[in-house]
Amino acid sequence: MDDQYKWTLSTGKVVEDALYDFGVACKHEHLAHQFIVDPFNKQMESIFDEAELQEIRSANVKPMPMMPMPLRNYIASFNKKNTNEIRDVIDTRQPWQINYDIKDYGDYDWVRSSVYNMLREYEAGSFDHSHHETWYLMHVWRFVDCAFDNVPEAEAVRGETSSLASAARKNKDRVIQDRKRIGRKCDIIIRSVDCNHSTSKEYGAGETGSIVDLNGTKMLKESGIKLPKVMRDMFNSLQSRIDHAKLGDLQIVGYLHYGNQSSLFLHTLY
Repeated sequence: MDDQYKWTLSTGKVVEDALYDFGVACKHEHLAHQFIVDPFNKQMESIFDEAELQEIRSANVKPMPMMPMPLRNYIASFNKKNTNEIRDVIDTRQPWQINYDIKDYGDYDWVRSSVYNMLREYEAGSFDHSHHETWYLMHVWRFVDCAFDNVPEAEAVRGETSSLASAARKNKDRVIQDRKRIGRKCDIIIRSVDCNHSTSKEYGAGETGSIVDLNGTKMLKESGIKLPKVMRDMFNSLQSRIDHAKLGDLQIVGYLHYGNQSSLFLHTLY
């Protein structure tokens, strides 16, 4: 990499050089091998000190979109003391339901539907015991899929779907006698809706587990290796399709769902 494109921190440390040196010495799979910096990952403490990590965390921070106040107020209306009161809010006809248009009020309908589905699970006692990973995908985290119902250009695909961006990277040097390699499989992939003759663009991915175990092998691998690498592949795939001047605004989203807990990841260009 040309030195002029490298990132030099205020301490004088060059990020790319530090990642390269660590990656060469590292004997196990690590984000440094793809020049990915996760400033919240404890493994990065072996490469950067706390001041350097804080500088990385504060670089190119993008504000989260603001939720419209009417939608926020509608969500707050479900803050009740018991399930019967929540049902009353669900059953109360709202002004947005008159001459309903998914383009204008799809988010409101999504909130109502999500609360109703969670309420039914709560009343049935579904959260009193643990379930298989598939159960959480179908009964809890499906509201993530439905969030894209009013985005006709995108869809959420479930079922250990292979990432097209990941596959493209793995096969970039493929010759005819080589077997075509598949991309990393994820529990959910958010992608564009395209005709069969077009390659879908991928905007995000997610992983799901049934048990919250912050130090478990599955969670550490998916949050610390698998998901960030898939997100990088998606980022690299999209950057070739957009105006270079807008590259700094590009973000890939990642979800990590374990049990009833959720974490959000964002991959961007520092």
